[in-house]
Formats: sequence, C-alpha cells, structure tokens
Amino acid sequence: MENLLLIANAVIILILLAMTWWYAHSTSSLLHRSQDQVAGIQRQAVAKIEELHASYTRILREIEERQQAEERLEESEARFAAFMRHLPGMAEMRDTNGRYLFVNETWEKIFARNPDDCRGKTLEEVWPPDFASRFMELDRRIIEDGHPLENIENLDQNGRTYSWLITRFPILNQENQAVMVGAIGIDITARRQAEEALKASEQKLRSLTAQLLSAQEIERKRLAAELHDELGHSLLTLKLRLESLEEQLQPQQVSLKKEVQKILRFISQTIGEVRRLYLDLIPGDLEDLGLTAALHSLIEDFIDLQKQISWEVEVDNLDGLFPLPIQTAIYRVVQEALTNIGKHAKPTQVALSISKDQDKVLFTIKDNGGGFDANKVFAQKKTLGLLSMEERVKILGGTFNLWSQKNQGTKISFSIPLSKEGYLL
Repeated sequence: MENLLLIANAVIILILLAMTWWYAHSTSSLLHRSQDQVAGIQRQAVAKIEELHASYTRILREIEERQQAEERLEESEARFAAFMRHLPGMAEMRDTNGRYLFVNETWEKIFARNPDDCRGKTLEEVWPPDFASRFMELDRRIIEDGHPLENIENLDQNGRTYSWLITRFPILNQENQAVMVGAIGIDITARRQAEEALKASEQKLRSLTAQLLSAQEIERKRLAAELHDELGHSLLTLKLRLESLEEQLQPQQVSLKKEVQKILRFISQTIGEVRRLYLDLIPGDLEDLGLTAALHSLIEDFIDLQKQISWEVEVDNLDGLFPLPIQTAIYRVVQEALTNIGKHAKPTQVALSISKDQDKVLFTIKDNGGGFDANKVFAQKKTLGLLSMEERVKILGGTFNLWSQKNQGTKISFSIPLSKEGYLL
C-alpha cells in the first residue's frame, strides 16, 4: 500500500514537473514571439516616423515653393499693373465668351467707364448690340485662327474723333489653346494727321511736277519747232545757196571749190545734228504713228548706234491704250533708260520687254553691263535721270523698281495702270 502511494506521488510529481516544463517552455516561446512582434512594431514605427518626417519636409518645401511662387506672382502682377498703368494706350483682356477680365486706366478714361461697370461682364452687357456683335466677331476670328488681328478704328472722345491702332491677339494656355483675347490700342491720330498732310503735300508736289513736265514737253515742242522751222530751214537754205555757188565756180577755182565742199559737208553734219536734236526734243512718230511705232523706232535707233550689243526685244501692241500725254511720258522713260545704257552700262546684252497684263502694262529693261551701287549713287545725288524716270512713272499712278549691282548689270521694271483714275498728266 505504501508502495502504491509512493508510486502515485511520484507520478503526480512527474506530471507536475512535466506541466511546469511545458508551461515554462510555452511562456518562453510566447515571450520570444512577443519580443519579435514588438521589434517589428518598433521597426514599423521607425519607418512610419521617417516617412512622416519626409512628408513633413516635402510639405514644408512645397509650402515654401508655393509662397515663393505667390510672391513671384504678386511681383509679376505688380509689374503687369505698372506696365499697363504707364502704357501709352488702352489695354483689355476678355475670355472666350467675351467677358471682360481686365481693362487699364487709359481704357477707363477713353470710354469714361468705371472698371467695375465692365469687369466680369460680357460685351453684350457693356456695349450696344451692333458694337458688341462686331467685337464678338473679331474675337471669334482671333480664337479660331490663332493669329493677331490689326486694324484702325475711329473713336469719338470729347467731341473729337481719334484714330486708334488696335491690335487684338490670342492668349494661349500650356496646351496652345486660346483661352483669352487681349487687345492693345495706340492713339495714332497725330501720326495719321501728319501722314495725311504729308500725302497731301506729296500729291501737290507730284501735281506740280506733272505740270512742270507738261510745261517741259511744251517747251520741247517749241524748241523743236524753232530748230525745224528756223534753224533747219536756214541751214537748208544756206546749203542750197552754197551748192548753187559751187556750180558757178570756174574749173580753175579748185581750192575755193574744195573749201565750199568742206563747208557743205559741215552743214550736212549740222543738219543731221539738228534733226537728231529735233527727234530728241519731240518724238515725231508718236503723234503720227502711235506709241508702238514710236517705241520701235526709238529702239531701232539705239540698235543702230549700239551694234556691239545683242538685243532681245518683245513689244506688245500698245496703240489705243493711253492718251497722248501718257504715251509721251512712257516714251520719255524708255528713252531715258536706253540713254543710260548707251552712256554708262557698256553691256553686251540688253533685253527689253513690254507686255500687257490684265489692268496694266509691264515694262522691263535689263542689261549685263557694269551696274552700280544704287545706294551710293542715290546718296551722292547723281540720279537725276533715274529720279525723273521714277517720278514720271509715279505721276502715271504706276510702280517703279530698280535693281543694280556692280559688275552684275541693271534691271529697271515699271508698270503703268490702264485705268485713267491715277493719272496726273
């Protein structure tokens, strides 16, 4: 019996020892797992703290950058406001719906409006219907085309009409899309008045020049008539009398006869020079045969005198296109151009073209001669002939162009309109 109790007690003690060992082992494992979990939580906490610190630092940097951006924006707005305030003109900005976003002080003065009366309002709310619809159409064109638009508008202010040069332009976003329309206006009233006065002065001067050229042609005709009727007839009479005197000389009067023949040759040369002067003073073929024949005759005379030059000539029929004073002016311009070629250019090739276009006649005279520095020649005022040509063309309402370079030849081109509205002669 005692043995059984001992055995039972031993078994109980073994069970208690086993339970104690199991509990100690479980507690140790649980403690290790808890320590591992705590370490993991600590690592996560450290990582989170670092992440929060980085986020905080980033937020601080973003706040600083935003503050700097706001400061730069304020500076930019201040500069923009100062620029617009001192701009010698009016300025405005509208969105794509025609709603006013900005107007400067000059705009307020010109239209006598308070900015609060228009800012945030559409064109229809600010202006009469016809005025607003015209501006809306201009804005629409600018937004669709994406290009600036410039025009001159007359605005009434204090009982006077002022001329304004208005430039409208699209304002684009980062996607290159028009999000606003800007407009800047500059008062050009004084400039336009000066331009009109200058234009009127030029018109008067050109009219005076036309009258002088007409008077010059009349004087040319008078001198030509005197050369032909007086000097020409006198020389012809003198020649006939000397020829009659020569016939009366005796055979033995050899020396006297030679002297008379020498005088007759000189008189014949003088008559030829008088005839040349007569033709220079008045293009006789012009009135008798017309402009086309007169130009052909003029060109052929130059071809005969300049046989070393290769000529390329194309002349359309110009008869019936211009009244006589215009024909005379055209003849003089072509004559001056050919004279300059003969005197100065020394070319080997000359191309002359006269052709009819729809509403004008085109003239081109080109040579491969020595050419010249046009700027230098004009600066030295050695261009009386060229200026005369250009002035004649402008009096006829045409355009005149000159191109020349040293050792590369010269090209003169001009056009004369067929309409008589621009003629001053």
